[in-house]
Amino acid sequence: MGKIWLKISSFFIIVLFFGCSQTVKAQRIAIKTNAFEWLTASPNLSAELTLSRRYTMDLSVAVNPADFGALSKWGVRVQPDLRYWFHRPMTRLFVGVCGVYGENHFMLQGGKPFNKKEPENFNYYAGAGPMCGYAWIIDARWNMEVFGGVGILHYRKAVRGSELEVENKTTVAPIKLGFSLSYIIR
Repeated sequence: MGKIWLKISSFFIIVLFFGCSQTVKAQRIAIKTNAFEWLTASPNLSAELTLSRRYTMDLSVAVNPADFGALSKWGVRVQPDLRYWFHRPMTRLFVGVCGVYGENHFMLQGGKPFNKKEPENFNYYAGAGPMCGYAWIIDARWNMEVFGGVGILHYRKAVRGSELEVENKTTVAPIKLGFSLSYIIR
């Protein structure tokens, strides 16, 4: 799992360095949040940086802390993507490549057969694939965008019972979906 994440992150770091070597006339940065993730009780924040006249890089982070009495859960997700804009950065139609890495942990507190808080079920996942979206200008500082992406997702699921059972699976799945509100910093 670590090798997949290393390859994905290395790719985006290389793209970032090459993109930053381009001359950019109007540097733009946007801070965003995804409304769909807030509906699932996942606080999230994203930053998008203009790399050139047509390319931007977005990095999104979300957490999901939840406590349901005897069961608690927490998760974290990191999602970088590289976007090509057909008009200009952060305006109208875009296509891109997105990656994802995340972890989810479920813990049982007290009760049988466990008397202390320890991981019961944990999942790790990583993937990458194409995406597309559209951004509408609300005013000089605010944008609204919708986007979606599908890709190859590899996950590892481990369940602790009398023995630790591990399942690895690779599948095609939606890896990015959202409706974001953006604040543009000039």
